[in-house]
Amino acid sequence: MKKITLYLPLALALGLLTVVLLLTSPTTAAPPDALTPIYDIQYTTDPGDGTYPSPYEGQLVTTTGVVYAVYGGGFMIADDSGPWHSIYVYYPVTPKPELGDLVEVVGTVQEYYGLTELANYATYTTLSSGNPIHLPSIVTAAEIPFDNPDISEPYESVLVEVQNIVVTEGADPYCTWTFSDASSGSAKADDWGYCIDPDVGDQFAILRGALIYTFDWYRVMPRDAGDVIQGPHIAVQFHAASNVAPGALLTYTLSAINNTTISLTQVTITDAIPLTNTALADILDGGVLIGDVISWTIPNLPNGDIASVQFVVTATGQVGDEIWNRNYAAWAANWPTATVGGPYVTIIGDYTPIYQIQGDSDASPYDGYQVTTVGVVVGFFEGNLPDGGQFDGFFIQDPAGDGITTTSDGLFVNHGTLGVSVAAGDRVTVTGLVQEFSEWDGTACAYDCLTQIGVGSAGDVQPSITGTVAATLLDPPGDPDAAHIYWEALEGMLVSLPVTGAVVAPTNYGTIQVIPGDAGYDRALRGGPVEGMPVGVRHWKRFGEMGGGDPPSLIVGSVVTDVDGPLAYSYGSFLVATQPGGRWGVVYSQPLPAPPPSWLPAENSEFTLLSFNVENFFDTVNDPGKDDPVISPVNYAIHRDKIAATIAQAGCPTFVGLQEVEKLAVLQDVAAVLSTTYGCAYSAVLSEGLDGRGIDVGYLLDSRVTVDGLAQYQDCTEYDTGLGQGDCPEGQQMLYSRIPLVLTATVQMEPEPLQVVLIVNHLKSK
Repeated sequence: MKKITLYLPLALALGLLTVVLLLTSPTTAAPPDALTPIYDIQYTTDPGDGTYPSPYEGQLVTTTGVVYAVYGGGFMIADDSGPWHSIYVYYPVTPKPELGDLVEVVGTVQEYYGLTELANYATYTTLSSGNPIHLPSIVTAAEIPFDNPDISEPYESVLVEVQNIVVTEGADPYCTWTFSDASSGSAKADDWGYCIDPDVGDQFAILRGALIYTFDWYRVMPRDAGDVIQGPHIAVQFHAASNVAPGALLTYTLSAINNTTISLTQVTITDAIPLTNTALADILDGGVLIGDVISWTIPNLPNGDIASVQFVVTATGQVGDEIWNRNYAAWAANWPTATVGGPYVTIIGDYTPIYQIQGDSDASPYDGYQVTTVGVVVGFFEGNLPDGGQFDGFFIQDPAGDGITTTSDGLFVNHGTLGVSVAAGDRVTVTGLVQEFSEWDGTACAYDCLTQIGVGSAGDVQPSITGTVAATLLDPPGDPDAAHIYWEALEGMLVSLPVTGAVVAPTNYGTIQVIPGDAGYDRALRGGPVEGMPVGVRHWKRFGEMGGGDPPSLIVGSVVTDVDGPLAYSYGSFLVATQPGGRWGVVYSQPLPAPPPSWLPAENSEFTLLSFNVENFFDTVNDPGKDDPVISPVNYAIHRDKIAATIAQAGCPTFVGLQEVEKLAVLQDVAAVLSTTYGCAYSAVLSEGLDGRGIDVGYLLDSRVTVDGLAQYQDCTEYDTGLGQGDCPEGQQMLYSRIPLVLTATVQMEPEPLQVVLIVNHLKSK
């Protein structure tokens, strides 16, 4: 044990030295002779790992652009306005170029956690100064969703501008906040250059900045206070039917709302006629047509008033065709800052087919849009709301489908707590908002989300006749990349395991993980031949409850049968939601080891260590800011006693480092159980405030240990961590989002006491 303790600092030092060498090793490749346009470096249609890596990744390139933003870790250059025309240059040292400098940059194209950048200590040469900065791309929140690379990636590193936004989530400790606009999309802003600390409901007329992909989210990074214009504005509202029959008339209504503090004069409203699948039928309210743009002028619009205008088109396309209206705006003679509205889509036909809503990628192409669709109910699902409680919904499926294996024919309908009554087999018409949904934190999810329709009232669901849907027999591939595509294309559809299922992970929150029994494996290890096969199985009720009873508690090696139901996506994984009257059966239940494995206590000449992530170990108090719902005393006691039993089974180690502990009192409760039940004497040590979610780290120390010192260690780095500057020097950011807790202690050992230094970390695994 002494050898481990003595060598540990040396191992850490060597590891640090290795990192430093890797970071400072310059590239030896010669700069290429030809310039590579930024557009060519950025543009790709290959999602790769989901973040659309550059086709030039790993290559040394030379490119040019005008500097439009300078941040602590580098600067942004653009060779034009619009998608794919900008890139981030990682350059953490000084001096950096100035805004308006035309620079030539030589660097290696790198994907830094999904952000395409010129790195490996890129170099730049200033060719000229004082050049005009390319104009920002006017976008809506729906065009730059924070969690959808399929939509946002073209604008990565581009100077964007959103208008007339409303704050929907205030700033977190790292100055990240969420906003929406008339498009109903959800986007985020952050503080690489300028920190805004808005409140929910605050309105901004303009927000500009580079759109940066960091920590799995796209975020607008304003450069300075000039990129943020708060206060009054002209709002634009838009209304049209979400569906129209072939050959029928479609009326567009546009409204300008005076939210300024003055009376507006010569208010102009414009809209470009959709040129695809329509023909202009009529212009109302005095509109004037020039080219394909209609303009209306309202002489006077008092503060708080609304002016509405209309025009009519004929739907000339076929059933299933789309009519997009993208280019409408409003401004005034004495308020020249134009408000640009978000895109709106109308589908020709009575409804939008489910497979069209799902599309052939992770996220729906209709995310953020109101649609009407039709399907047969194939199952139900009950889930958890972020702030406690539950939501209800059901899955619908197009019984015919489109015959394309890359698009799902199923869809989840989330009606929350509304009193919607449907039965399996009902053919229903549903109208609602398409969303990429995460059960734990609402719509704030990364790429892997559940595509759903959120309905606003019980009347948005209309049952009609009944129908039938045949289940798809599951045959998942082992390759994880192929499996991701396979499962996504079945999301929401009725599926069935054609044979028995081998349980490859124990019951967790009522869910087991299975692979087809005829695969011949009883485990699915990462990197193994069946890595992509496992799928969760749980009942449609929360926590796996089956008819009021708990699900079977199974471990690896068990075998189940009758696995069928809609394929849901919950808490980061796909699962088959078995339905009322269709519970999965147990063919064989693998018994627990008898006796369970255990370890001997340390001898007097030894000490032992245990690192233990106790996963959201909270008591009955639901503190403000905590993500977890109220925990019942019974569940807390079960959690506490399991932790104590595990520690005792490990031989009551000398040191126990624990992660995800709420506060000192819960650790002291564990120490009390260890003392009274197992005869192990422990003291508890915890340092609170280390984690933004309130799940901290601490120690349990046996009676041989004396604490000499306890400290939190934050450090700084030149790299962009997304954590902000904090107490770091200019140009650097905080290194740890979860601060390590360092313990210096003395252990009473034979033949003499030994001083040790321990570091307990709660490292992020994402």
